[in-house]
Amino acid sequence: MTVVAAFDLDGTITDRDCLVRFTIDAVGLGTLLQAIGRHVLMHPRSLTRRDEMKRAMSSSLRGKGVDEIEAVARQFVDQRVVRWFRADTIDRLEQHRAAGHQLVIVSASYEVYVRHIAARLGAAAVATRLASDDGYLTGALDGPNCRGAEKVSRLQQWLRDVHNLSMDEVELHAYGDSSGDTALLEAANQRCLVTPRRRWSPV
Repeated sequence: MTVVAAFDLDGTITDRDCLVRFTIDAVGLGTLLQAIGRHVLMHPRSLTRRDEMKRAMSSSLRGKGVDEIEAVARQFVDQRVVRWFRADTIDRLEQHRAAGHQLVIVSASYEVYVRHIAARLGAAAVATRLASDDGYLTGALDGPNCRGAEKVSRLQQWLRDVHNLSMDEVELHAYGDSSGDTALLEAANQRCLVTPRRRWSPV
């Protein structure tokens, strides 16, 4: 049976959030805060809804060239994210690789930089996509935020599209650190909750 090891990114592979820092690198703090402010004025309940806050942050990228954001993503990974890797998680990932397991990062972070992180680690990337039109970002998401149950749906899609497999045909090992990973952990045969203090808790 094919064994798949699925890892969350923020707080699991890295020791911190990547999304806010990337967006600041891409557009600057002022532009990000203005975009969030506009969105909250239009949607007052945004502050308590994660998906809405993701849309607010994404709106700050409107008009940015796809090639420009791709360059920012590569630099972001090379200069920042590699310093944030958790040694314990990377060790576990390498154990899976040595065993011949399929590796995939399943993240609510933006796919534009998750792809580069995954490439460094020899993994596939399943993440939140940014919508674009004619070479420029629209400021919207391309599909749902890859969080919660959407992580399982996107993982299932990846298994079908890339490996022609269903969830029932794989042994899934999942790693996550937050409530956004609960559905993914519950779908797994073997699961580990990763804690900020670098302790591993099989659940």
